[in-house]
Amino acid sequence: MSTTRDRISKRRNFTTGELVTEEAVDNIGNISSQQMLHLLGELFWDEAGGAPRSGFPGDACAPTNGGSDLEVVIAAGFGLMLDSAETDEFEPHYKPIAVDTADTFSVDAHDPSNPRYDLVSLSPNVISDQSGTATVRDVSTGAISTTTSTRRRRWGYTRTVTKGTPAATPTRPTLPAGNIPVAWVRVPATSGTVLVEDARQILTVGQGFHTGPGAAWSANHVIPSSYARANGTLAVTSTGTLDINIGPGDAVAGGQRVTSSESEVLSATPDGSQDRIALVYINSAGTVAIRHGTPAAIPVTPVVADTECALASILVTAATTTIGPSDITDLREVGTYIATDHIQDDAVTTAKIADDAVGTDQIATGAVTANEIAANTITSTEIATNAVTGSEIDVGTIENGNIANGTIRAVKFNTTPVLPDVAVSTTSPNVRRLTIQVEDWEGQAQSASYRLRVALELDGSPSIGGYDLPSGVPNHDLTVVEGLYTFDVAVSTGTLVTPGTQTGWGGTRSPGSTDHHRHSVVVDTNSSGQAVVDVTDRNSGSNFAVWARVEAVNVPSSPALVALQY
Repeated sequence: MSTTRDRISKRRNFTTGELVTEEAVDNIGNISSQQMLHLLGELFWDEAGGAPRSGFPGDACAPTNGGSDLEVVIAAGFGLMLDSAETDEFEPHYKPIAVDTADTFSVDAHDPSNPRYDLVSLSPNVISDQSGTATVRDVSTGAISTTTSTRRRRWGYTRTVTKGTPAATPTRPTLPAGNIPVAWVRVPATSGTVLVEDARQILTVGQGFHTGPGAAWSANHVIPSSYARANGTLAVTSTGTLDINIGPGDAVAGGQRVTSSESEVLSATPDGSQDRIALVYINSAGTVAIRHGTPAAIPVTPVVADTECALASILVTAATTTIGPSDITDLREVGTYIATDHIQDDAVTTAKIADDAVGTDQIATGAVTANEIAANTITSTEIATNAVTGSEIDVGTIENGNIANGTIRAVKFNTTPVLPDVAVSTTSPNVRRLTIQVEDWEGQAQSASYRLRVALELDGSPSIGGYDLPSGVPNHDLTVVEGLYTFDVAVSTGTLVTPGTQTGWGGTRSPGSTDHHRHSVVVDTNSSGQAVVDVTDRNSGSNFAVWARVEAVNVPSSPALVALQY
């Protein structure tokens, strides 16, 4: 592989009196640029590859989804690429890629039957962005003339989208020569938003510098990603078959920092009669591999070489057809980048943490206790609807001592206690109208259907229901006394709920005789939580009052009590 070192400190010398050509002058500037870029290449040197790394620092040129299903956005930024094919001695091997403004584009349309992977890559490009006139002298004739020529050039970029082949299990297309990868774009079949996966190599200054004589790095370990992209930490997971998935990531193996930039799938091979253990590892060349141990009644894990970083051991039982999560033992030693004293106050905010960035598997049991959460840290605005379900809360997690006074209020519950708000109006001398709106306990109207019971309660002798007893009528003669005031209760907004199909019952719940008159109804409100109930005095009396009691049923409720004046 070509390096940059053969061109460092190169100079162009001139002889006294030498006629300097346009090319020679241009080469002076080229050499200066080349020297700067090649010295920069030393800071991004790859020990394993023996050359500078190609890639991008931090967020530079990060890929994201655009505003439509097929749209992709490459952020503005700066990258560096090793061009090992460059032969011009005055051009740099280590070339910049400059994206001045965000690049928005769309990949080709969905395949009607199968998904595919597209690869987005960038390459350096020299742009002639300024021209002008110059006065020149023909060296052979001495004639002087004016000509138009390029006055300035700058580094830019060329974007290439390599379209993959649609398939039920699509494969990733090959990177074009002279390009560096930026994004894998998975295009689903038929329709839908593309999945944009970050494929950039992230550059780290000084990654090739040793920590001391004889020790390039400390013990072999997996390196946490220096950038929140999909390169992960080489996690080994089950696929439900004999295949095992190894996520991308960085590690130190045999004193070399290595990268596996894409997910790998390896297969376990069971023995027909005895168990065995397989070792998954990454070596100092950056190759992820699996090594099977000897089948035995009590199998042992294969030896890990000094040039290898162990990722996981796999129990491969005799004649098995699947590798499950319980068969995988994580052997990774994950290095530490950040200690608690490295993070300034307020350094991490919600804007710095992407959705789903922190999962339950990243928080150890007991990591977060009451001591870690300041008072009033978590309020109703911080917890989305359905964010916490029963599966997230162990039995016995919440006890009386864990809940401060006033912590849980009605607004924290999915089932909201309600209160009917009732207004009374007169539609005719013997009719009183109840206009009902269901509200929560904070006075907010509830836009949902509720079941209500509306009951009349006479203010008199409650045992017999009479409002007044005429002289000469025995107290035990209930038929006469109950006939003093009878009512029809009808529903005009909402839906009357009947308990059955008894013949003769009308919409007012009156059987049409004077023997029995119902002084209550059950009504379902409309979808806005509203109902209108008319109460008619069948005796056309005057100068009396009754109570109307309105309450929701089947939900927590507090009844409303209003007086009806006749």
